[in-house]
Amino acid sequence: MFWKTEIPAPDERMLKTIEKLQLNESDLRTLYKRFSNSSPRFQRGLLMRSLDHSNSGSINRTEFFRSFREERTAVGDAVFALIDIDNSGQLDFSEYVEALGAFCLLNTDEVLKFCFFVFDQDKNGTIEGMELDALLEMLHADNATSNMAAAMDKFDFNGDGKVDFREFQILNQQFPTLLYPVYRLQQSMKVHSMGEAWWNKRATLLSQLKDLRENGDATALAAAKAKEQRRKTRQNMGCLRYYLCPCRRSAYVVDDSGITEEDLVEEAKKREIEAQRKRLEDAMAARARKDKKRTEAADGRKILSKEERKERAKKRRQRDMRDLPTRK
Repeated sequence: MFWKTEIPAPDERMLKTIEKLQLNESDLRTLYKRFSNSSPRFQRGLLMRSLDHSNSGSINRTEFFRSFREERTAVGDAVFALIDIDNSGQLDFSEYVEALGAFCLLNTDEVLKFCFFVFDQDKNGTIEGMELDALLEMLHADNATSNMAAAMDKFDFNGDGKVDFREFQILNQQFPTLLYPVYRLQQSMKVHSMGEAWWNKRATLLSQLKDLRENGDATALAAAKAKEQRRKTRQNMGCLRYYLCPCRRSAYVVDDSGITEEDLVEEAKKREIEAQRKRLEDAMAARARKDKKRTEAADGRKILSKEERKERAKKRRQRDMRDLPTRK
């Protein structure tokens, strides 16, 4: 029997992740299936074992790494800790998807920055000698080659015994295998979640959407500047000369190089306030004219109300009755 996987109702955190990663219902079902189940491991005819052994709706660190066929490492713990804000040691489905999105979409330079942030334990912008030793031990444990260790000991740290990010990049170029465990973890997370091809396509899609938004903002800003330029030119020339002498508009062009988006927004607010004030004044003037029209005729005579007209008609009929000849 087949049935659809029931996805938990998304919380505010999940909604932000869905919007950020552009996830659809099918993507969420696949991710929730990966979250709920480990790899297909048949043990004496049993089906896949659940990741969430306690059925608590969350997974711990060991279960997190098991889902990607990886052993728990210090680098992996750093990825886990970035999302596990409350330090509970557990990830619910929202945190699980956010962890994947945060790490799987990192490019090479961003992975380097992430590693530098992790290894810079005191967060002073540099990795000092002891921290660098911890880096090597953290990544490679007892598998570090003697050549790599010797080269790192002799590495020129600008004579200050510290490594900044630029030097860290050079170190990675000289020893590409240094951060191999980090890239392997990222690869495993991609492969055992949505697939490497899916993540690569998603990274391309999100990059294109970002470019479209930036280009759209730039286009809108250019259009707003052009509109403001036309408005100021028309103001300086006067409406009649602006429309009758278009060839002379260039002489009245105002330099807009210093105009920023904030200036345009502020100017638009001022024009809107002025327009509202003018509409209010026009409405009040129209009402005053209407009230005056109700009380005075065109020739200046007073306009009678309905009751006054009825009373005048009654008096006119009475007067006419008095003037009629008496019938004999």
